[in-house]
Amino acid sequence: MIHRLFKKTQKISTIENGKVNYYFKLTFLNNDTAVFDNSGNEVMSSKVINNNNTEANNVVTYPSTKK
Repeated sequence: MIHRLFKKTQKISTIENGKVNYYFKLTFLNNDTAVFDNSGNEVMSSKVINNNNTEANNVVTYPSTKK
């Protein structure tokens, strides 16, 4: 179960080895993102890091270590 508020959700369908897989990308209120599979397992996440030296934001992507 996800215990964070999110502001946007996207559904992605892929066909792998003749089977349709569904993934859901959630964008949270602080603009972090996470991708979950149809079973609710986290597949990937990213976090926005503010860099005070420049005006641009850096995005770091982390593959999920949860199985």
